[in-house]
Amino acid sequence: MLVTLRYVVGDRLGVLFLALGVGCFLTTLYIAFSKTGNIRLGDETKPQYNNFTWGTMIFTSTMAGGYLVLFFNRMGRCMAVKNQCKNKVFRTGV
Repeated sequence: MLVTLRYVVGDRLGVLFLALGVGCFLTTLYIAFSKTGNIRLGDETKPQYNNFTWGTMIFTSTMAGGYLVLFFNRMGRCMAVKNQCKNKVFRTGV
């Protein structure tokens, strides 16, 4: 099922998926550099974390997310291989 989903999104809807990503990026740039981008969110007080700490937390969370994607991708491949091997063994009667 994941292979089929990856095929549909990657091959069939690839251009649409790319256009959606570029559109979201351009919309973000427009909002950031327009009058709306000057709105300050939160209090005027000193932030709880400095820029280095905040950047480290973002980096760590994205690395953890990447590891999860790799883990589940490999688990899906292992499960697919086991199912193929199981079916092959079942068909041959060994």
